Amino acid sequence: MAVAAALTRLLVEKRSIPFLFPCCCSELLSNKKKNEKKSSYFQALGGTLLQHRKSSGGRSSRSQGLRLGETFERQAIFTHDQVEAFVLLTGDANPIHVLPKQNSVEEKEEEKEEEKKEKKKCIVPGMLCSSLFPAIIGSTFPGSLYLEQTLNFKNKVFVGDKVTARLVLTQLDGRRAKFQTQCFKQNDDDGDGDNRVVVIEGVARALIR
Repeated sequence: MAVAAALTRLLVEKRSIPFLFPCCCSELLSNKKKNEKKSSYFQALGGTLLQHRKSSGGRSSRSQGLRLGETFERQAIFTHDQVEAFVLLTGDANPIHVLPKQNSVEEKEEEKEEEKKEKKKCIVPGMLCSSLFPAIIGSTFPGSLYLEQTLNFKNKVFVGDKVTARLVLTQLDGRRAKFQTQCFKQNDDDGDGDNRVVVIEGVARALIR
């Protein structure tokens, strides 16, 4: 009440009001400009962030640079140790994947050289060979999801065979890719040429990143 009475008295007496009123007005205008400046700053900042999110669209995808018909390959020669580790891991007890027991010295001498070589040839599990397909997708496009795979086992692969896995891009819808998958091995009849035999074929689908 005392402050209100003093202000009333100043207004009536018209004392110091020219100095008081401009001071209050300038302070109000100054605060208003500061608030407007802050508001425009935050609006500009928010607009920049929003524009960045729209332009980036999240994580960048390598699928944007893919073209139909592109081919991806990987080669492998599976050893006895790798096959034994795979058999132990999966619990596959099929004896065709493991080395035969050693025969006696007399029986070994009676066997022909070719028969001994044939006995030492263990068949590589088909799923171990086909694991090259997701290996190609995962290493070529890190972070991708392997969605589907069909498999048709056409020929046997033995330990020591040189296997080539091939993926051919046949369909692309955004990040969803479809590949023709094949595994080859070199034909024993012509090891130096390009006489390859298809051992596995199928179709793979993946979500590319």
